[in-house]
Amino acid sequence: MKFRTDFVTNSSSSSFMLTVSIQLKNKKYLNWELNAYEDYYGDPGCYGEIDANLSPKRLAKCPTVDAMLDLLGQSVKLEGGDSVAKGKRTRFFNSVKKKIQSMDDIAQIRVEGIEIYSDNNCYQSTYYYDRLQDRYIHIASGEYQDDLDGAHGGYLSVPDEKELDRSFLDEDDLDGDEADL
Repeated sequence: MKFRTDFVTNSSSSSFMLTVSIQLKNKKYLNWELNAYEDYYGDPGCYGEIDANLSPKRLAKCPTVDAMLDLLGQSVKLEGGDSVAKGKRTRFFNSVKKKIQSMDDIAQIRVEGIEIYSDNNCYQSTYYYDRLQDRYIHIASGEYQDDLDGAHGGYLSVPDEKELDRSFLDEDDLDGDEADL
């Protein structure tokens, strides 16, 4: 996986990337990628902060596509940002409404948060919910660093983390069925 490291602007800041990815049963993906960094100066396509309290399992268990998008909209708080960044949300939501007729079209939902620190180290936390196999998995890699002078570009918290089937510290730890995520 390639990490972008060009968001960090000085030694006391960090940047944050949030990705919500929906895999359809036909193997196509719909992705919503958000970027934020603590030293936000109105740069095109970025936010000042992204706070997500988001569960791929709860999204996947919604009764309708509209309910899923409502929950997604309520679960991701965006601060700052310009029309480019806000337009990404609108395009993603419209694409989901157009390409997903029912929740039965969805195979898997992935939510990933990546914190990139000023020294180019990063912490990645990825949550997968596989609707076809009813599996809920978390993979974390890197070392999480506490706030740098109170600075973070965002956070990902998962309200139902206790419901995970498996949790791995690194992708290398995956075995058997999990390796195809």
